[in-house]
Amino acid sequence: MKLKLVKHEQLWDFMEEKMQGYTSQENILDIKDSLDEGVAKLFSCGDDFIVIAPAIRERKDGLLLWFAYSMSGCAIKKYEKDIDLIAKEFGAKFIEFWTDRDGFERIVPKLNYKKAYTVWRLEL
Repeated sequence: MKLKLVKHEQLWDFMEEKMQGYTSQENILDIKDSLDEGVAKLFSCGDDFIVIAPAIRERKDGLLLWFAYSMSGCAIKKYEKDIDLIAKEFGAKFIEFWTDRDGFERIVPKLNYKKAYTVWRLEL
């Protein structure tokens, strides 16, 4: 397996810089809080990284691929086998991720992901 479990404190400044532009500041802070609390886990290989957490939905036996980054492109595709192994090690029966990036509508079916639900939000 290429991805290794690492302590996020060592990589946080780099990660935060790379997440800018891909996700909201609110999500970045949620990721940081979850890593600090030990709920989320960070796996890294060189400058690439993924953040995982338990998927909290109707079933709790899932893995949330919360953020994935690779300097060379689609981290989900690049680390597909590693992500599957990590999910199995955590006892997950499914892997899910959320995105607001339109391009993933074309990519994820090729990775065998199926659309499970759509989330709409009203800011107050």
